[in-house]
Amino acid sequence: MILHLVPLAVLGAESAVADEAEPKICECIGDKCGSGVFLPLFSGEHSWNDGLRAVLYFLGLIWCFMGVAIVSDVFMSAIE
Repeated sequence: MILHLVPLAVLGAESAVADEAEPKICECIGDKCGSGVFLPLFSGEHSWNDGLRAVLYFLGLIWCFMGVAIVSDVFMSAIE
């Protein structure tokens, strides 16, 4: 009943024209690959081994969490 009021994009329907124009973020069509906001960092990164990319992304994630932990520790020391 109410479904006819919900836009099709909300339900997951996408137009075929948008799919053909640009590949999705993690999809490659020939030489053209999708690009996210931050990742992939390099233009040829899609050709790297997935295991290597996973390890590098994990190390980057740990690096960021360590930075947040250090800043949080300094902040907590300052307000004690």
